[in-house]
Amino acid sequence: MTGPSHVSPFTSHLDDVFAPEVMADPHAWYRLLRENDPIHWNERYQVWFLTRYEDVVWMIRNNELFSSAVIKNDPRPPYPPIDPADMHLFEPARQFRSQMLVEQDRPEHLDHRKVMRGFRGEGK
Repeated sequence: MTGPSHVSPFTSHLDDVFAPEVMADPHAWYRLLRENDPIHWNERYQVWFLTRYEDVVWMIRNNELFSSAVIKNDPRPPYPPIDPADMHLFEPARQFRSQMLVEQDRPEHLDHRKVMRGFRGEGK
């Protein structure tokens, strides 16, 4: 998915999600987005931010349009940038994270959830 053809003037200054002021108070940053641009295209990092519960639920339920396997499938370099001395750690970390349940799409995600249900005593 690509971003919109325009960028909101309000949120263009909020595109550095790793800026010190955002990192110091991410709740204030998300509150501003939720109030002014609840489905926000972040031009700098080429990602969408959904800030309302209803929008997140809709996205999750339309899995054919969206992917949770971003860390596995995204060909771009890591962001924020990694110190060159630590780049050798990136690929092993990426492989590890791509195996986590939250980072998987259907049908693998559902297959793993079925296994977890068995351990929790659900579905019997």
